[in-house]
Amino acid sequence: IDMVFTDINLCGSTTGWDVGECFRMERPDTLLLYMSGNCVDLERCVPGSVFVAKPLQHSDILNACQRLRGK
Repeated sequence: IDMVFTDINLCGSTTGWDVGECFRMERPDTLLLYMSGNCVDLERCVPGSVFVAKPLQHSDILNACQRLRGK
């Protein structure tokens, strides 16, 4: 897995924040891209991740991926 792309608001008790933290514990180099259409606490993002607000455009996702990859 090179990148995890998750919404903050998931069904059930697990959140996108939980997903990001779990992946980083097991795979510290995993790139993380969070998204949400709601107000969020950006301080919850793990270091080196990117947040994109909904509604999304294809270019928003592409730009975020390029930022994560350092391009």
